[in-house]
Amino acid sequence: MFIMKRKYFTFFAVLLIVILVFAACGNKSGNESQPGSQAKDTSAEATQQPSEASTVYEPSKGLEFKSSGNGTCILTGPGTFAGDTLVIPSVSPDGDTVTEIDEGALSECKAKVLVLSGVTMKLDTISLSDGSFEEIIIEKSELNLESQAIAGCGKVTRMTVTDSKLTCDNHAFSETGDLAAITISDSKLELQSAIFDDGSVQKLSIDNCDISTGEECFRATPDLETIELSNSKIDLGRLCFYDCGNNMAVSISNCEGKIGETCFGKSDVAELSISDCTLEIGESAFSDLKNLKTILIGSGNIEIGQECFSYCESLKEVTISDKAVIKVGSSAFYGCDDNLVINYKGKQYTADTIEEFK
Repeated sequence: MFIMKRKYFTFFAVLLIVILVFAACGNKSGNESQPGSQAKDTSAEATQQPSEASTVYEPSKGLEFKSSGNGTCILTGPGTFAGDTLVIPSVSPDGDTVTEIDEGALSECKAKVLVLSGVTMKLDTISLSDGSFEEIIIEKSELNLESQAIAGCGKVTRMTVTDSKLTCDNHAFSETGDLAAITISDSKLELQSAIFDDGSVQKLSIDNCDISTGEECFRATPDLETIELSNSKIDLGRLCFYDCGNNMAVSISNCEGKIGETCFGKSDVAELSISDCTLEIGESAFSDLKNLKTILIGSGNIEIGQECFSYCESLKEVTISDKAVIKVGSSAFYGCDDNLVINYKGKQYTADTIEEFK
């Protein structure tokens, strides 16, 4: 009887050990699978993260080209293209380099987005005019825009130019924009006269650029609310922003160059800030700004031209940093508010006494 009990005891002990072993293996297997599932989740999250790489645009297909017989060609028409995004190709389907968009070739285009990426070419007169574009993207390109090349595109709300060189003839973007925001960076711009005349531009931001303009470049753009010029070499021509704006805030920072005669004359500027600049500001450059109340000039070297801020009737206070070196032309603040105070180097000056810094 004792032997039988011993046999049963041994049997159940072995059975218990086997059960415990299998249970341990099951837990180990489950624990090993858990990190694998976590890694899978992490990988899925990683694929959902937005890429910081620049967008690669696929050239539009179906467009028509005319070969020049020397390895280059001209884009002559829309062909069978029909899409919301028009990406101008740098090379034709036959392998010719596209060097030009012909006059009227893509006028009245129905695409919503125009992309010029990595191309070097000339855009002939009205080549892309009167389009339905809502956005224009120009990047890593060298473009020569003839008169009215992208004119009359009245639905554009955003235009971005990066790492490019633009040479624009008169009226290149005339009557373009619908309260558009224009952002230009890391580019060289050579703009002739009246480039954006009669356009609807709400915000203009230019950073790290070399820009020169002809006369009246942005004249009569009444919707402008913000102008930001930063880290750039500027040469703004006569009447560049004449009679512009809607209660505008103008900020010029870390720039060098020239602001031409009557550049902002008669514009609706409410705030003006100039800081860390080396500038020659021309005669009457900011004259007759009826709503301008304050001016802030930070450190830098500023030459203020004759009658520069004259007839700014609401101007009551000008603050100039002690670190600024200024040269003030005659009658620079003539016709401003009688109680105008100019704060500079711990003293308060009037429109007359500030001229000791000639």
